[in-house]
Amino acid sequence: MGNPKIWFDIGTPFNCNLVDAILQHLGDFSETLITCRDHDHIIDILSAKKMDFIPIGKHGGKSLKGKLKAYAERVTLLADVVEKEKPNLLITERDPSAVRTAFGFGTPAWTVFYDEREYHTNWMVFPLSNRIFVPSFYDSPELVQNGVTLNRVTWFNGFHTAFLKDEWSQLSAKNSSSHDKLKILIRPEFEFATFFNTEKNPILEQVVDLLIANDHNAELLIFPRTESQRELFSKYPGVIFIEENTMDCPVLDVDLVIGAAETMLMEAFVLLKPAISAIYWTQSKPVQYLLQYIDHSTDPKSVVQLAEKYFDKNEREKFSHKAKEVVDKMDNLGLLMAEEVKKHFS
Repeated sequence: MGNPKIWFDIGTPFNCNLVDAILQHLGDFSETLITCRDHDHIIDILSAKKMDFIPIGKHGGKSLKGKLKAYAERVTLLADVVEKEKPNLLITERDPSAVRTAFGFGTPAWTVFYDEREYHTNWMVFPLSNRIFVPSFYDSPELVQNGVTLNRVTWFNGFHTAFLKDEWSQLSAKNSSSHDKLKILIRPEFEFATFFNTEKNPILEQVVDLLIANDHNAELLIFPRTESQRELFSKYPGVIFIEENTMDCPVLDVDLVIGAAETMLMEAFVLLKPAISAIYWTQSKPVQYLLQYIDHSTDPKSVVQLAEKYFDKNEREKFSHKAKEVVDKMDNLGLLMAEEVKKHFS
C-alpha cells in the first residue's frame, strides 16, 4: 500500500488553519484531498494559503429548511468526489454532510468536539464518527448527551485553537511590535448559527462608535462575516475592512481583539493577545473556560474602557505573561492529530 489519502473537509474559517497545521506536521506522509463549502470567507482563506481544494456546496443560511436542503445537496455532490477519489480517512471539524458521506462509503471519520450547544449537528456527526478529539474540560455526561461514544474519544488539554501557540506565536509577537498605531480587530457575531436564537444586540457597533468618538490613535479593523455586516460597519469613518484574499490568520497582526466571535477570541488568547468578549448569548463550555482569563462585558462603554487599558504596552505585556502560563499547558491539536494519523496507518 502507498501513502494513505487523507480527506479534509472544511466548513469554518478556523478549520482552514487547523488543516494547514495538520498538513505541516504530516509532511509527505500522505496524499491529500481537500473539500470545502462556500461560507464565511473559507475559499478566500484557502486561496491565500495557496492550498488545492474543491469547493462543494454552501451554507444553508439561517432557516432550518435552508440548512437541511444545503446538507442534502452537499451529500449528493460529495458522493461523486469521494467515489472517484477513494480516500482512506476523513478529518473534519464536524461537517454533517462530509461525515454522512464518509459513513456511506465506509471511510473512517475523525472529528472535533467543542460546542455542546450545536445539539442537532452533534447528533448528526458524532454517532457516525470513528474518533472524536475532545477538550479535557468537558465531562462524560455532556458528551453522551451530544451523541459521543466515550470509547472513541481522544482527549486533549486546552482549546481547539491551541495549535497556534507553536506554529505562529513568535510570528505574531514580531508582527504586533512592527507597527506604530495600536491595531484593534473587531469580529461580529455568527448570525446563521443554530444556537444564535436571540435578538441581535448592537454592542460592537456602539463600541466602534465610541472608539472613533474618543479619537484614539488606533486602527479599527473589521472582519465581517456577511455583506450585510460589511454594509453595517461601512457607515463608520476610518474603519478598515480586512481583505479576505490577503489574510492567513487575522489575529496575527493585531494588538487587541474585541468581538462576538468565540473561536477568534480563543485564537487571540493562544497567541497571547489581549481579548475582550462581547458575547451576549448562551455561552459554550469553551467560552466559560476562556472567560476565566479574558475580559468580558456586554456594556459598550465598559468594553471601551477595558480596551483603553490595553493601549498601555505594559498592560498588554502583563496580559501576555499571564496567558502564556495557561497556554503552555495546552496541547497542540494539529500535532496531536498528525501523530495519530501516522500511528493509525503504521
